[in-house]
Amino acid sequence: MGETEKKPEPEKKEEIEFLLPHQVETVVQQLRKALASDTQELLQMMRNPRKFMWQNFMLGVVRGLGIVFGMTILGALLVAFFFIVLRWLENLPLIGGLVHRIVNLIRDFMQTAPVNIK
Repeated sequence: MGETEKKPEPEKKEEIEFLLPHQVETVVQQLRKALASDTQELLQMMRNPRKFMWQNFMLGVVRGLGIVFGMTILGALLVAFFFIVLRWLENLPLIGGLVHRIVNLIRDFMQTAPVNIK
């Protein structure tokens, strides 16, 4: 029974904060307002389904355009990063010649590829 035994730690009591009566009333009022506004929005959607469908259509168009622009920018950055890595690999002793051939093939293809824009 030496120094290696540890004394049990006393249990810590969790402190629970209770709301005062006037705080409970304000929380209840805020919940009622939130429910009333949600109910009003639902009723307006049910009364005017064309407006609801139009809003959802436009939201889809905007999201689609955002995805297209975002992926275009991300794709351009990835291609630029790929070429930077290839140029760095060109200087490596063992695989530099192979990478140099690949880079030249890509450059030749980009210069000779026909562009079909109608």
